[in-house]
Amino acid sequence: MLLIRSGSQDAGKLRLLSLCREYQKVLVIVPEQYTLQTERDLIDGLNAPGFFDIEVLSPSRLTERVFAAAGQDALTRIDERGKQMALARVLTEEKKNLKYFESAAAKQGFIARMGTLIASFKQSGLTAAQLKEYAISLPEGAKKDKMEDLARIFAAYTALLQGQFVDGEDVTASMLSRLPQSGVAKGRAVCLWGFDVLLGKMNRLLCALSLESLHTEALMV
Repeated sequence: MLLIRSGSQDAGKLRLLSLCREYQKVLVIVPEQYTLQTERDLIDGLNAPGFFDIEVLSPSRLTERVFAAAGQDALTRIDERGKQMALARVLTEEKKNLKYFESAAAKQGFIARMGTLIASFKQSGLTAAQLKEYAISLPEGAKKDKMEDLARIFAAYTALLQGQFVDGEDVTASMLSRLPQSGVAKGRAVCLWGFDVLLGKMNRLLCALSLESLHTEALMV
């Protein structure tokens, strides 16, 4: 079962404590900067007899746990700077083939915006091939040129990384595919706590965890 609740921070803390008392084996996912404070709040709030198996993890620590249990591909992860370097190479090599973005490709900030756009494609599960297919279906004009350019850049970026490197979105996809095998959520309730909004990869994580856990809740504050 997956529930998403919204309320005040105090109400969220009370619900989190209630979940811990009800299920006793609980995986709590919090933003990177909240792990220690959440652990303290749970220790103070669960000042009651009984056995509790509660683990507080940030998304990055959860990823590490999944890979430690289920393995991971032996590829080099690139950060945002590496991603921009890869895109810069792609744009240099593909500039002559671009129509809509030919002049914009050299402008300041274009590479960063393109990186953000490609990340959103990956987070939504869209592939370069699907984007190209959509572009082909469009009538001649600026929109078609734009979509064809995006598909070309996306495909070249994917090909450049393939077999050697992974970016943040690739790591998330790999982690989610290994989540069932890892068993990190099996036999537990899961609670996402401390997030004010859930977008992209966090939505996918929430859904994946709900399929593996006894019960999953997101407490929005």
